[in-house]
Amino acid sequence: MNLENDVIIFSILLVVMKFFIGILRKRNLFKMGLNAMMLFDIIAINLLLLLYISYNSNIKELKDDFCKLSLFDYFFAFLACCFVALSVIIGRQLLLKHSFPKLKIVFTIINILMSVLLGYFIYNDKITFNKMFGFIFVIVGAYLINL
Repeated sequence: MNLENDVIIFSILLVVMKFFIGILRKRNLFKMGLNAMMLFDIIAINLLLLLYISYNSNIKELKDDFCKLSLFDYFFAFLACCFVALSVIIGRQLLLKHSFPKLKIVFTIINILMSVLLGYFIYNDKITFNKMFGFIFVIVGAYLINL
């Protein structure tokens, strides 16, 4: 499968996986506790990623790729890692205190809003009547779902 041609299929797959990730984490969060859950995630995810990298790369290519980055690039890579860690901590706190379906709806609304705003400010994308109507329609639908 070509990722570029199958963007809808892979997007649906990612959404389904994120849904199950949220449900499974919510289930185990109360059994394990917040810090134990994050530690388990760190160990398991890093192990799986290391296995994936070792299967799909060789050491020389990895070394060459790391040498391409400047100190400035490493700073931005570290900053991105800080944002990922912070989002995991905040996400787990929210998941611990709120229902998963409600959080999913709020995240979806914010994601759509941010996509429209970033498209407008960064890519000079026009905010049309249809986009505004669609966004309002999503908010009303989310409200009705949460009644």
